Amino acid sequence: MNTDGQTDGDGDWLVLFRDVSGSVKVRGESRIVAGLVFEMGTGLVLGSSMGTDEDEAIVQVCQLALASTAGGRRPRRPDRVLCSPELAPRLVEQLHHVKGMNQPPPVTETDTVHEAEDVFDALVGHLAGRGTAVEFAAPADWQLLYQEASRFCSLQPWARWADDVDLLLRINGPITSDHVAIVLGHEGVQRGLVLYPGLAPPAGLRDHHPGWRGAVPPGTLMSTLDSPIDVPEEFTNRAKRYGWPADSDLVPVFLTVTDDGAQEPSRTDVQTLTIALAAVSRHDEHRASRRGNASQATRDGLALGDGGLATFGICELTADPERHVGPPRPQRQDPPGNHRPPRSRT
Repeated sequence: MNTDGQTDGDGDWLVLFRDVSGSVKVRGESRIVAGLVFEMGTGLVLGSSMGTDEDEAIVQVCQLALASTAGGRRPRRPDRVLCSPELAPRLVEQLHHVKGMNQPPPVTETDTVHEAEDVFDALVGHLAGRGTAVEFAAPADWQLLYQEASRFCSLQPWARWADDVDLLLRINGPITSDHVAIVLGHEGVQRGLVLYPGLAPPAGLRDHHPGWRGAVPPGTLMSTLDSPIDVPEEFTNRAKRYGWPADSDLVPVFLTVTDDGAQEPSRTDVQTLTIALAAVSRHDEHRASRRGNASQATRDGLALGDGGLATFGICELTADPERHVGPPRPQRQDPPGNHRPPRSRT
């Protein structure tokens, strides 16, 4: 127990730093860096900074963290400072310039803390103009989403499904929802999957004219596959963290559409996209085994990252959707988890 009442390790900081020039633009500046400091024991963000000079930004974010009263805590110096290996030498040097940080604590290199990096992704997305999810997905949720996206990418269902084919997807427990799924990429323009909420595609989806904005209603979920050179760095960084091949020609981008525009997907959105990608992949495989018969529904299940089990039915949309996928079965909704950077184990 520390003298201020903390359990050993609770007072550790985690310092993250990135060059965000590819996502955040400031007039007249060619390079922008951003930093975050987390308290490992509580998951609180103690400080954030953005600037053009890395050394100054490091000092600034550590100064803010040292004085932080976030969550009602008393300002205190850390017992240790954790960071990525590439940041350690510069951080050791700059801690000596932080006011009040006499005899800086030891700096320890640590492995990737996915929850903290995901928060950083959300911060960069916010600075770039995207909305922030109310509840972040857990690392296990992201891991499974990238696995299913990889399978979808390998199968290339766009080679067999044109984007004028509407697929009705019904998901049951712990998420219960209906979506119209459309595979993108048959025309070679944009590969991926779009999920529209409800039992029918948006009115006027395929007869829209220039300037018409009704085709993407709030609640739409997007999973696109783009060239790495066209994707903001926070998306490529997250993909690599969760196992996406660094040399891939395509990188997945996941977004949800709200009344205010594009937003980072919430935990429920991530799970829904995961189920949808799995459902389309399995339906594509089953279609091949049925010699092209896509009118028959594919029903299956998927274990989610949090241990829950989702079931789904998917088929080509008809005038009578209940005929193929049936009514949803109410399921108990598990309470959301508390996702935050874990205590250090280094």
